[in-house]
Amino acid sequence: MTTNQDATVPDAAAVRVAEFVRQAMRLNDVDRNNFYSVHTDPDTDGATLSLHDLAELSAAAPIIAAQAKAESDLPRAAILAEISAERDRQDVKWGEQNHPNGTGDDVAFMHGVKLPKPHEKVSVTMGTLAYTARQVTDSHAATGHVTWADILLEEVGEAFAEHGADALRTELIQVAAVAAQWVEAIDRARAATIERATP
Repeated sequence: MTTNQDATVPDAAAVRVAEFVRQAMRLNDVDRNNFYSVHTDPDTDGATLSLHDLAELSAAAPIIAAQAKAESDLPRAAILAEISAERDRQDVKWGEQNHPNGTGDDVAFMHGVKLPKPHEKVSVTMGTLAYTARQVTDSHAATGHVTWADILLEEVGEAFAEHGADALRTELIQVAAVAAQWVEAIDRARAATIERATP
């Protein structure tokens, strides 16, 4: 069995090794060590790997681990692609956005607007947070004083108010896209500051 990056797994032993590594990678460190002990100790009834298999494992593990890592990254790549598509949609709808951050430990939450509730014994709901955050964002956008904190809080509030998994997922993609947009704005501001300071 060859061990270059284009290697295939031609024999049954290598197939067992590949499955062994994939199963082990799904475990935490403690469970993985126990898994190794049970499945590689010839004196253990549950042993599934022979000495030949262990030799194959030693040679093939880096390749198999890389393949498994690439497979595990596929769902993340798809999610990041959705976030990127949402960022494109935002740019088409709003254009380039540059707002004050609106952050700091001395900044009043939602500009000091209090969350309404019928009386003191009633908890504020996620729906109330979403509604109030939306009102704050809209009112400050209308006067040209909206901040990134306003916009992101509105998106987070809308996500928190969702019941269904599909709607929640959509809102979370929007939360991530707004956060990415905010980072882009910070980077633009920093680049502009550096450019102005450069003789």
